[in-house]
Amino acid sequence: MVARDQYRKLERYLAARDSGRVELTMAEIEEILGAALPPSARKHAAWWSSGRDHPQAAWLDAGYAASPNLAADRVVFRRTSPEQKRPYRRRTEPPTVPPAVPPAVPPAQNV
Repeated sequence: MVARDQYRKLERYLAARDSGRVELTMAEIEEILGAALPPSARKHAAWWSSGRDHPQAAWLDAGYAASPNLAADRVVFRRTSPEQKRPYRRRTEPPTVPPAVPPAVPPAQNV
């Protein structure tokens, strides 16, 4: 089963697309997610609802609505509006981390 954060992989995949329509098989979606979809995704069209109360609906954040064809084992994602596209930007360089400050060393005492 897919963890909630894993659906972000689908969001990034869709956000990187320039097309207004993306059609994927359930197997392709599982490949993107790196895990199997829950059985309800294949049985109930409501699982693909465009309600923000569905944690798996990460496609909404990419600006898409999902239209499943359960008999064909496919889902069509359609862009809802160009303004909603929030492209995923991959970081090209590692984040910069400020250098660690060395601990203050007391001056040596002469004994």
